[in-house]
Amino acid sequence: MKKKCRWTWAGRLGWIFGFCGAIWLWAAWLLPTAVSPATVAVSGSRVTEGNYQQKIVRVAYYQEPGWQEGAGEGNVKRGYCYEYYQRLAPYANWRYEYVYGSFPELYKMFLQGEIDVFAGLSWTEERTGQFLYPELPMGQAQYIFLKRSGDSSITEAPASFNGKRLGTVAGIVESSLREFVKQQHLRTEVLAYGNTGAAIAALQEGTVDAVLGETSIGVIANTSLESFVSGGTKDFYLCVTAGREDLLQDLNYAQESLHQVMPALTKQLGDKYFRRSNVSATLTAGEKKWVAEHDMLRVGILSNYMPFSGTDEHGMATGIVKEILPEMMKLLGLGEKIQVTYRSYSSFSNMAEDLHKGELDVIFPMFSDMWVAEQYGLAGTADVVSIGSDFVYAGEYAKAKERKIAVVRGNYMQLAASRSIYPEAEILFYDTIEGCLDAVKYGGAGGTLLNGMRTYPLLRQGRYKMLNASPTSEIAMLGFGVAGGSAELLNLLNRGVSLLPDDYVMVNIRTYEQDMYEYTLADFFAEYQFLVIFLLSLIAVLAVAVAVMYVRAARTEKKTHYVLQRALEQAEEGSRAKTNFLFNMSHDIRTPMNAILGFTELLKKNKDKPELVNDYVAKIQSSGDFLLSLINNVLEMARIESGQETLSEEVINVHELVKNVRAVFEASLRAKNLILQTKVLVEHPDAYVDTTKVRQIFLNLLSNAVKYTPSGGKIWLEIREQHSDWQGYGRFQIEVRDTGIGMSEEFLPHIFDEFSRARNTTESKIIGTGLGMPIVKKLVDLMGGSIQVESQVGRGTTFRIVVYFRLAEQQNSEQEENAAGQLADLQDRHILLAEDNDLNAEIAIAILTEMGCQVDRACDGLECVDMLAKAASDYYDLVLMDVQMPNMNGLQATGAIRSMTDEAKAKIPIVAMTANAFEEDRKKCLEAGMNDHLGKPIDVAIMLQVIARYVK
Repeated sequence: MKKKCRWTWAGRLGWIFGFCGAIWLWAAWLLPTAVSPATVAVSGSRVTEGNYQQKIVRVAYYQEPGWQEGAGEGNVKRGYCYEYYQRLAPYANWRYEYVYGSFPELYKMFLQGEIDVFAGLSWTEERTGQFLYPELPMGQAQYIFLKRSGDSSITEAPASFNGKRLGTVAGIVESSLREFVKQQHLRTEVLAYGNTGAAIAALQEGTVDAVLGETSIGVIANTSLESFVSGGTKDFYLCVTAGREDLLQDLNYAQESLHQVMPALTKQLGDKYFRRSNVSATLTAGEKKWVAEHDMLRVGILSNYMPFSGTDEHGMATGIVKEILPEMMKLLGLGEKIQVTYRSYSSFSNMAEDLHKGELDVIFPMFSDMWVAEQYGLAGTADVVSIGSDFVYAGEYAKAKERKIAVVRGNYMQLAASRSIYPEAEILFYDTIEGCLDAVKYGGAGGTLLNGMRTYPLLRQGRYKMLNASPTSEIAMLGFGVAGGSAELLNLLNRGVSLLPDDYVMVNIRTYEQDMYEYTLADFFAEYQFLVIFLLSLIAVLAVAVAVMYVRAARTEKKTHYVLQRALEQAEEGSRAKTNFLFNMSHDIRTPMNAILGFTELLKKNKDKPELVNDYVAKIQSSGDFLLSLINNVLEMARIESGQETLSEEVINVHELVKNVRAVFEASLRAKNLILQTKVLVEHPDAYVDTTKVRQIFLNLLSNAVKYTPSGGKIWLEIREQHSDWQGYGRFQIEVRDTGIGMSEEFLPHIFDEFSRARNTTESKIIGTGLGMPIVKKLVDLMGGSIQVESQVGRGTTFRIVVYFRLAEQQNSEQEENAAGQLADLQDRHILLAEDNDLNAEIAIAILTEMGCQVDRACDGLECVDMLAKAASDYYDLVLMDVQMPNMNGLQATGAIRSMTDEAKAKIPIVAMTANAFEEDRKKCLEAGMNDHLGKPIDVAIMLQVIARYVK
């Protein structure tokens, strides 16, 4: 959208001065860094950040609403003073250290040099020797005296204060009140309260006769009190403790620099934090007189200026004006006293005329254009809402703005804005805004102005969709208007406007925006005519297509029947595969469960026979391993199919990977008298791979080879690096061969199906889930590789996988010591175990105690953190942390430990020991601050290796 830009001489000069000021500030920012002193006393220590240094400055921070809020470590801070500090800091090159307390406590520390700067102090002669004042104030305080309504014993005459008790808030205002009493030579008692609410309550209860406060004292809708005299104004300063001339020099420079670029900062801060509370809801005598003489407020409104004012289908007034005036009366305490009535007008001139005739009290809306107000003999209230304006045109913006401008007859606000923005354009008058838009559409006018709230609803109409809108630089301020000489009513309305919340209009106006225009079916057709034509054409084409399909249906019925029959057969085949899978799964689960339960029972009966006990325990262990493998395979398949699997690459040495995989099968190979030959022929042994997934591929392929190769057979694992066309990537072929029982040609196409096995467990006597090969296939696909299989019954099987790995620089690392050498001496090591399950805790404690460890158990994360906090810094050597626990889980407990102030405790090794065993679970544990991760059920050897890694 194009924007209108008007280059006046003032604008040109402002741009030039702004540019020069920016250069001056840039240079000034560089110079202090170059010439700043190298050392500063105590609190003036410097913090290096980037290429400059910051001084640490101690700041008095006491709680006072609107001034300084959020006193306390970690609290969110805001307020006039806090924002002023932040604006000042970049220019002064300061970083703040907040000192919290009450005003008297902090002021005493300031005088003793324990605080560097103190905000909000007024100037007095005696204070000039106690601390340092800067050249510029940080703001100006305006004071008012409040008394109980109707109390005539105390007036604006200072002498009436004698013998009275005056209340105020301890701190800045108290100092000003005591100075006022001293200057006026009054005999009064001054009572200071901790906050504004307490001071106001004391006045209402009669404890004090009057209260002095800033205009931000916060009196809203309280008709039991009234302000009766101004307490004057006074500058207040950000002062520096005595002896810190270096900080005073920084402060003077920063305030002057800030004033150069933000001269209205203090006013903006005052409006932001104290604007609404600057006005009391208590009425003056003149305002009370007007209210006593009136029980009705007659309001004239424009009937065609939605969403601000308008007329509905029943002729009743509508728009945001109907929300604003009742709310104002409510805030003034006049909600039941004053009835608001409305009369609609199509012309502002007619409305202003009736106002002067005395038929109206107020008109709305009125622009804050003083020249126009003078022509009509009107007085305007404070602004209720500000809106932008848009220039609506057809064709090119540059040509449109040079032509005639359409204005609604009688709409002086639109007329004034048009003449202000386009002084050279000719003005054409039309009866309605729709008439203006039609003139623009058909070329009768170059453009027209709309307020920003009306642009979208009007141009949404289908007949105006070809028009364009561009924001202008004009900002319209809307308020109420009264006839000249109605000072009491004007003052009453201004008081009500000031008591409205800042966002009141914008929050409530949304209700009326939807009433600005009713979107019709005709508008839809006009706006989307090409879409409608397209849809009608599409319907016609579809009708013809349906007819053709109907004719062809008879010819294709047989073919369709065949396709449906085939689909049915495939569905039934899939269902049978799933049914067979469930049968096999039921058998495969029950077989090891029967072994575990049966051998457990035999173990009870033969516990005095060591040779049988060892045999039963080995068989229980074997059955448990199979059950775990079964569960892991089913869960892994579910995770892959849900799309949750991603690659997590790290640098690994291919030789080490093969060596580690071979070690897993050493026991199985010896038990079946099998020979495993490995060969690694690669040029680049180091590559980025997802170690977990590649290892799983190897384990699944070799596990099948071991299972299905008879005793005395051979297995080969070979990895060869082939020529790669991808720069930076190596092409690796992985081949696993065996001399096993092989598979039939009929089964090979189904080897990677999820629910298929060549022979079930009952037939082959070999337990398995039928999920190993589907997992391998999906993992290879995830890596962007390919897999092939060759097999003959009785001669064995060969799997070939081709994958691309990103190459890494060769790592020169020392060979790790064997597992036995890694195990440290765990004798008398203190382990803190966080485990909520009693059985799991009993097993872990037994294993660790047998290794010589001393174990303390916590039943949840909260107890774990508490035990560690109460123990000596070097008491515990390591924490074994479950994740899913009541009260506080393991991740939360780890975070609490890592945030402890005791560095030794905060850095204690923490190892997860949890049933959350997937890769993302491991990542969550490490991200939470844990050092390592052990999945349940626990492999004792691996657990001891991990503990040894962190217990030195």
